[in-house]
Amino acid sequence: MRRVVTVTPNAAVDWTCFVEELHPRARQEARIVGRQAGGKGVNVSRVLAALGVPVRSVVVVGGAAGAEIVRDLDRGGLGPVVVEAGGESRICLEIVEERGGAATQIHGLGVEADDTTARALVAAVEEALEGAAWLALCGSVSRGLPIDLYATLIDVARARGVRVAVDASGAALCAAWHAHPDLLRINRDEAADLAGGAADGSPFGAVSDGPRAITAWEPGRTWRVEPPPVRVRNPIGCGDAMLAGLLARIDAGPFESALRFATALASAEAASPLAGRPDLALADRCAASIALREASA
Repeated sequence: MRRVVTVTPNAAVDWTCFVEELHPRARQEARIVGRQAGGKGVNVSRVLAALGVPVRSVVVVGGAAGAEIVRDLDRGGLGPVVVEAGGESRICLEIVEERGGAATQIHGLGVEADDTTARALVAAVEEALEGAAWLALCGSVSRGLPIDLYATLIDVARARGVRVAVDASGAALCAAWHAHPDLLRINRDEAADLAGGAADGSPFGAVSDGPRAITAWEPGRTWRVEPPPVRVRNPIGCGDAMLAGLLARIDAGPFESALRFATALASAEAASPLAGRPDLALADRCAASIALREASA
């Protein structure tokens, strides 16, 4: 498969810790499980690399936290394309409850970008797209970057014959949606941000809803997918794993096969303690029990 380029305009250092049950305003003991580079595009890159898909990760970082992000990606063999910005990259604390698997996320603001950062990011993506099949635009946009950044990058990719996937929220998602990406991967709350149906802006897509049924579409067909039951250890990163699965398989056969594989990966991610690290053997087992049916609308 040809390379996938991911863009994470607000990369982070993710701290993941587990408590038995979260009690606000009370002192609690936490078991810290991991500290790693994070952000949606970083998680997608990690899963794609584990699947053997060539990937190039473009990240916007700053300060000491940004340097830590780059070191972690280098250690993982991801060799990021780095765009520097002012300030410090985000520190994100993910508190996961071992009883029930609920997660509380506390995210820093991240770097302070400007017009120079925006131009450098567009140039870095343009260069990285050489020989790529897909561009994945993932997550929030750093402060100071134009809100229509994703729409601009969609135009850049389309001019080079590269298809685009989007996983974002809020104003950044709306701007990207109006630019008609080829693939949309969002959750139910993010879909509510769109004025009109998500399918109106993208020929392929999937809207997840936690452990509940996924709604997905391709030209002329709509699907309902029931994820298999798993013991949820950490729900963070499931959508990123799903997007990685779609990108890994969407060009290899029928969309329904890619959708089944992506759903299995998301389920395996939910059973993993850290984002971007699904158990691939578990994903293979999950795929066999996924119920997928064609819907009327």
